[in-house]
Amino acid sequence: GGDVTVDGGAGGAGGTAGVVNIGLNSEAVELGARDHTKTVTVNGAVRVNTLQVGTTADATLARHHSVVSSLIDPPELLPTQTWFQDLAFPDANLGDVVVAAFSKSISHCLLSATVVDTNTVRVVLFNTGVGDVAVDPDAGYLRISIWQYS
Repeated sequence: GGDVTVDGGAGGAGGTAGVVNIGLNSEAVELGARDHTKTVTVNGAVRVNTLQVGTTADATLARHHSVVSSLIDPPELLPTQTWFQDLAFPDANLGDVVVAAFSKSISHCLLSATVVDTNTVRVVLFNTGVGDVAVDPDAGYLRISIWQYS
């Protein structure tokens, strides 16, 4: 038992300061108890190139990418009207999981997003008609995030 500290130090002999390499030639590197009874805490930014959540191969996250649009001003939507905008999104593919959010209130409208073609995401704003009122969102920014699974 006890604590172990591994520190990249200030660098030297041609090494880069602060870099610690673990398991460069290993099949796998394990952290934490296999029975999941312990907690592994990571502080600071964590960068992961591929992430598998759980034990099934179909849950392997190969890429996550998120962008913010330029300023967009959706038109006024009468009850049950729909507006959409196609946006370029590099490396987006059919079947990717897409989420969109708008930086201003959209009242009771629904916001949806999907990949409609390679490199193209369509964002749809739908006035549900609740209260039989028109909705005119202020100009704002769309955040679009894509998750791709391998």
